[in-house]
Amino acid sequence: MIDFWKIKSALYQNFRQVFPFKQILRQENQSFIRFFDKINLVSELVLDIGTGHGNGLQLIKSHFTSGQNRTNFTLDNEKKDFIDAKNNKNVYLIGVDRSASMLKSARNIQTGVFVQADALVLPFKDESFSIILAIGLVEYLKNKRLFLKEISRILKSGGKVILTISPMNLFSFFRFFYGLRLFLISSKSFEILIDQFNLKIQNKSKTVMQIQYLLYKV
Repeated sequence: MIDFWKIKSALYQNFRQVFPFKQILRQENQSFIRFFDKINLVSELVLDIGTGHGNGLQLIKSHFTSGQNRTNFTLDNEKKDFIDAKNNKNVYLIGVDRSASMLKSARNIQTGVFVQADALVLPFKDESFSIILAIGLVEYLKNKRLFLKEISRILKSGGKVILTISPMNLFSFFRFFYGLRLFLISSKSFEILIDQFNLKIQNKSKTVMQIQYLLYKV
């Protein structure tokens, strides 16, 4: 059986490593770091939806293990009772992806707990997470309403979400030539959806290839 998500990831990773996209990726990461500075990460469960190779988890871990941000992270890949670990002083990193091969790759590269699941039907209890990442995922989901509903369900009140959408421009449509199926949405339409699920925009940043949001749940 063809693993669409593995092919998508491999193509996109290659796509992002050539000029000028490598420079754009650096700009995107700098924007994420500014979002991280607005997060107080203490004794949290961090969920990365559509984790792929675990790059989002690595980015947030790198930020919060340096300098004044130093934080203890749980690094045990075999830990299974993470949902019951809310009172632990460590931060638990959890990655979700629908592709078993992508999760295998993530386990080889990153540390954390990795779960195979669909982004639209997440196997977690209500209000389980304080921090959710969904970077480079939304444009591949046709049902964005259901995705936002799931995020709101599993996010604690006051919890933060960092997610991205792809703008409707030439750079996004260029990915169609890689055989990637995208479901693009305008920022205006997406922001109307956000507001319907108790999510509010705290910060917003735009790069050539992403519109990045820092959201919080009211």
